[in-house]
Amino acid sequence: MCVASQFTICEKERANKMSNHRPVRWLLPLMLLMFVLGLVGGGVAGGATAYWLGRNADEPAALAVLQPGQNDLATPTALPSPSVVSPSPTVVPPTAEAASSDAETTGPALGLPTTNDVASMVERVGPATVQVLTPLGSGSGVIISEEGYIVTNAHVVANAAQFAVVYQQGEQIEARLVGSAPDFDIAVLKVDVAVPAVAPWGDSSALRLGEPVIAIGSPLGLDYQNTVTSGILGGINRSIENLVGLIQHDAAINPGNSGGPLLNARGEVIGINTAVVRGGLNTQAEGLGFAVPSAIAQSVAQQIITTGVASRPYLGVRFSPLNSQRAEEAGVSVNSGAYLRQIEPGSPSANAGLQTGDVITAIDGKEVTFSNPLEVQVLTFQPGDTLTLTVLRGDESLTVPVTLAQSQ
Repeated sequence: MCVASQFTICEKERANKMSNHRPVRWLLPLMLLMFVLGLVGGGVAGGATAYWLGRNADEPAALAVLQPGQNDLATPTALPSPSVVSPSPTVVPPTAEAASSDAETTGPALGLPTTNDVASMVERVGPATVQVLTPLGSGSGVIISEEGYIVTNAHVVANAAQFAVVYQQGEQIEARLVGSAPDFDIAVLKVDVAVPAVAPWGDSSALRLGEPVIAIGSPLGLDYQNTVTSGILGGINRSIENLVGLIQHDAAINPGNSGGPLLNARGEVIGINTAVVRGGLNTQAEGLGFAVPSAIAQSVAQQIITTGVASRPYLGVRFSPLNSQRAEEAGVSVNSGAYLRQIEPGSPSANAGLQTGDVITAIDGKEVTFSNPLEVQVLTFQPGDTLTLTVLRGDESLTVPVTLAQSQ
């Protein structure tokens, strides 16, 4: 029998236990509020994201510039012991076949080399292209003289102390570094045995947009040695960082191609492949290869062979390349040349008496044009060289000698 006081206590306990199983009245409104806040917050965040993406959609993406000598995809390896061979040297000049009539050497209508002509040219020049090996990776190079001098990129040989080259037929020869000029991305190696072939230099100042080009090199290591790719000349006088006057082309080049030759249809070296642009964060790019033009590469290589170093010459002007629009704005009577906007005090140009508003129209009788601009012509000379500038000042044509200094 339960007394009243006990019954009261039991009922209260039972009531408390029942209340623990009932849904809390404020829980549902709280969940509803959180749902609404989630919708609003998500919309705000989504809108902000869409705004940011839309705002940046038209902004140019940063470009990834690859200089792939010292093969980016290769692991460092010790150089195998070189084998020394003495192949018969073959100098590869432009052939009489290449210099004969267009009907014999060119395709119909467009004047482009036929497949057979290109194949024959590659057979002649291919043996002059080598793979360059260092303990840090690999690149490519081209033999430029019977004395065993080989041009490659400075970044191919950077930070290495041992060098070897591999000929087209697989012979591996020890090489030594003659000198390197990182400002131009050009270096010279030398082998002390006979070379299988020599590639001739061509004239990069005579290039025409759209003309065919051929690249030979060793992308991705030994498995693809002396790969041949072709394309067209897509642009001239391009700049990447401190490299100026670069040739743009769309012949496929990849890590390991750096230092290899870019050839015209006659088998002449018109450039040394140095970089490729692949695009950036929001873009993808293809067919944007770049080569140091032969006019610069040949001059720099000769300086290295002669003195072991190559220095950038200094003229001391700031200028704008002329076209018809700029000529009209500047009030000058010529549509090509370099319009001088500033003469740096104490520079060779100032010492020679050049003035703001002058137009340099030629250097040593060679016209300054869009395809052969001032900066490229100057880089074909050495510090200490004296240039003869043809200068238009108002209506007067002047001849001004200028002695180049060394860039600091």
